[in-house]
Amino acid sequence: MVIGGGAAGMTVALDLANQGFYVHLVEKEAELGGNIRKIKLMAGIEDPLKEIDFGEIHDAFSTSEAQIYKALYLADENNIAQFLRDESTHMHGQIPMNPGGGLMGYGHPVGATGLMSAIECFYQLSGMIPKKHLSKKTEVPDAECGIVNSHAGTGTSISNFIIRRA
Repeated sequence: MVIGGGAAGMTVALDLANQGFYVHLVEKEAELGGNIRKIKLMAGIEDPLKEIDFGEIHDAFSTSEAQIYKALYLADENNIAQFLRDESTHMHGQIPMNPGGGLMGYGHPVGATGLMSAIECFYQLSGMIPKKHLSKKTEVPDAECGIVNSHAGTGTSISNFIIRRA
């Protein structure tokens, strides 16, 4: 039994299910998502797909990416498959994810992944990508707002940051 349908609870439930366990997820709220649902109130984000230009997310497990996209309100269970098929998170897509290469792109420094994701977000917003990546291929043009999603281990704490160009 997993208690809590926030991003951490959903990630743990998915990981356990992928290992063959029967999982019962319990959530007291009417919908899943946990505190990330407050993103709209706290950051003034009404439509994440239109207001966030890119993201650096915790991609240590490919199975968790879809859960993260749903938790961040970029897709829902009705359109997640099409969202992925449309390559919405590719560099040419609607909201590029991990243009810095994701965790594997910077060696998955355990304990510092959130910091690296925040640094990559800073590079995008400050126009430093061509210098830091030695290429413009990973630059999100005219980026004004990015999101960082970081896990401190499966099922423990998850942090999300909205970072805007000053």
